[in-house]
Amino acid sequence: MSGDLSPIDKAKFVAAKSAADFVEDGMRVGLGTGSTAAWLVRCLGEMVQKAGLKFRGIPTSIRTAELARNVGIKVISLDEAKWLDLTIDGTDEFDGDLNLIKGGGGALLQEKIVATASDQMVVIADIGKEVKTLGAFPLPVEVIPFGWQTTQALIEEMLISMDVLGRTVTLRMNGELPFMTDEGNYILDLHLQRIGNARRLAMVVNQTPGVVENGLFIDTCDMVVIGYGDGRVESRNINEGTVEHDWLDFVESDNLFIDIANWGIADRREQGFLRYPNGFIMIEAWPRSPGPFWFGVAAWPWCCDLLNINDPENAVKRFRGWACGCFLGYDGWCPPRGSIRGFG
Repeated sequence: MSGDLSPIDKAKFVAAKSAADFVEDGMRVGLGTGSTAAWLVRCLGEMVQKAGLKFRGIPTSIRTAELARNVGIKVISLDEAKWLDLTIDGTDEFDGDLNLIKGGGGALLQEKIVATASDQMVVIADIGKEVKTLGAFPLPVEVIPFGWQTTQALIEEMLISMDVLGRTVTLRMNGELPFMTDEGNYILDLHLQRIGNARRLAMVVNQTPGVVENGLFIDTCDMVVIGYGDGRVESRNINEGTVEHDWLDFVESDNLFIDIANWGIADRREQGFLRYPNGFIMIEAWPRSPGPFWFGVAAWPWCCDLLNINDPENAVKRFRGWACGCFLGYDGWCPPRGSIRGFG
């Protein structure tokens, strides 16, 4: 399955598959909407069919409900569940405090209701969704169709006093007609570029007549599970202050990170490093603030105790004389073996 996926889709898949392990028998689980959440639903469906997992899913949109039923998940309504053990959903953006912008898929109202009615919310995302400051992704605001142009004008006037960089407001379209949510409402997309005070903006937007809900999720997310295109997974728990790393292997022929035919790298991973056929070991060092770049050094096996290096420049200096080559990789991409330049 993974062989036909782009690096971004692989990142979404590994995040979803890792988060699926949080679901246990007997749970009531909120199922998000969107491309990443769809991977989660498929993974959970596989666990239901192959591992006998028994739980009840509360979908956040009609399309998620249809997908869940198709893969064998028992679907119930929020009124039937009343309170949820866990909600797992995707996001369009998240910042360092795990505040979110959601609603790119048009299901922000149900998503927020379900997330708020849960003991815990876990967000799954590829690394490209992380931002320093929210606002690059247009903020969705769900409004009732009656008088929507008046509501838009009121929002535009309100934005003048807000700490935002842009103030363009557009009606989301579906072809030639306005996009319509499952509740029969419209969505206004606020192109703000940067949101200085997300908490204040969320409160003020919701006070505007005609507004049903906005896509800012403040203090709602408890954990984010971040996927990378090479199979790495990072889990950040804001309540416990912990960060955990994992790796999800793909089958050999589907592995973007290791291509034996083209690069001659042995297809096995041992404690965070790869071994070249000539005996050298490729050591990876990730920065403390994870990003799409990672640093690799081809070195002798006896210097593998230096795995926790966080600065590429210092890594090069410390491996000088020991290492056989170094390079930078980008989110699942590795240079051909012949392009690794030696130094010493």
